[in-house]
Amino acid sequence: MKKSFILLIALLALPAISKAQCKGFAKKKCLPQLENFTPAENYNSLQMVEGEEAEINLVFVENNDYRIVVCTHPILGEVNFTIETETGQVVYNSADHEGGNVFDFSTTSTEKLKVLIRIPEPEGTTGMFHSGCVTVMIGHKPSS
Repeated sequence: MKKSFILLIALLALPAISKAQCKGFAKKKCLPQLENFTPAENYNSLQMVEGEEAEINLVFVENNDYRIVVCTHPILGEVNFTIETETGQVVYNSADHEGGNVFDFSTTSTEKLKVLIRIPEPEGTTGMFHSGCVTVMIGHKPSS
């Protein structure tokens, strides 16, 4: 009975521990990549596993310069992401930029973009999947 209770507590605490680890990862590895851009108040950070995909919809306000940074834990391998317009036009594909995880752009009008993140399938058939943090950070500054 005592072992079951301890296991239950550990399982309940796991999401909080995972979130805290991703938060630390984001501050240490991603935030410095924003350089002279002001970080947005919110950022998207999640735990992902091999073979998984995620989509994040974002709104960018006119007359600003933006930097989108996608940071991934190295255990996930070569993570690919694209940035697309509402109509599906690809604006940036990290695979076309040797896995570059930073995209800078300017806006002349308010626009909606979506970030599509794809974690590669695991190699081999061990049945074990690695998980790691994936963080999307946005920085902005007035257009010059």
